Amino acid sequence: MRSSELPQLPHVTVILAAGRGERMGGPKALVAVRWGDGSGELPLAIAHAKAHLDQGAERVVLVTRVEVARVLSRFAQRGLDIVVSHQPEHLGPAGSIRCALDLLPPSHEWLMIVPVDMPPISSAIRRELLARASEDPAPAAVRPVFDGQRGHPVLIQRTALEKLLSEGGPANLRELLRDLGDRAVDAPVEDKRAIVDLDAPEDVRGFYGQDARFFVEDEPTFS
Repeated sequence: MRSSELPQLPHVTVILAAGRGERMGGPKALVAVRWGDGSGELPLAIAHAKAHLDQGAERVVLVTRVEVARVLSRFAQRGLDIVVSHQPEHLGPAGSIRCALDLLPPSHEWLMIVPVDMPPISSAIRRELLARASEDPAPAAVRPVFDGQRGHPVLIQRTALEKLLSEGGPANLRELLRDLGDRAVDAPVEDKRAIVDLDAPEDVRGFYGQDARFFVEDEPTFS
């Protein structure tokens, strides 16, 4: 499906890629994954960004660590902002979300929050999220559900997301969605990748059928 055929809802994608990837053995953002119809490969974080831009995201904000940003900067393209997080590590993904909100003007009402440790989104998942968010009255957040299991990415209104950053607010996105109650709705999807985690090398082998390798600063070599 072409991006022009997807439900139209202006939004920005935020890719959370600042983790150290201890279980993976390296930064998940730099895991080499197949891209396109050929034998080419991209860092996982860039594959996410391209998928969202190709499918109609207004802008993609990729939040990561400085050493990862140096590698990813070679893949810069229009619409992609690579942002270095200096937030304390104990904040986890909430720190990365704070970085993105600090960058984005308030006019961006909807944000699609994407953990880097999942396969890049399909147009089928994206279509269901956008369609559900476009309903009247609009929900505060939409999450995909495959076979009864909730997954990612989460499409959420900025006003709801800002509660995550308030003092005494929810500790993480999961708690925020729980606190939103029936204002956080489910969108059934038929694509299993919504619930696939790429946390460890065996996950990469299971989904991509190849060992986990990492892009490094002196491309084209891998580690």
